[in-house]
Amino acid sequence: MLEPLQQRHENWRLIADDTVSAGGCKVSTGNAQIDNTVDTRFQSVASQLQAHLTEVAHQGPDQNNE
Repeated sequence: MLEPLQQRHENWRLIADDTVSAGGCKVSTGNAQIDNTVDTRFQSVASQLQAHLTEVAHQGPDQNNE
C-alpha cells in the first residue's frame, strides 16, 4: 500500500521491523521519532485510565456522581 508513496518520494525508506507487532508502526526522521506501536498506545490508555481513577477516588463520594 505504501509502495506508490515511496516511489514518488525517493528519500523515504520502508524497513520491516519484526519487533513491531501488527497494527503498530514507528517513524524515524532526522530530527524526530514517533512510536505508534500497539504496546505504546496501550500504555498511554492505561496511564490515562489510572490517572482518571485516582482523580475520582480523591474527589469523594459526593462528587463522583456528576
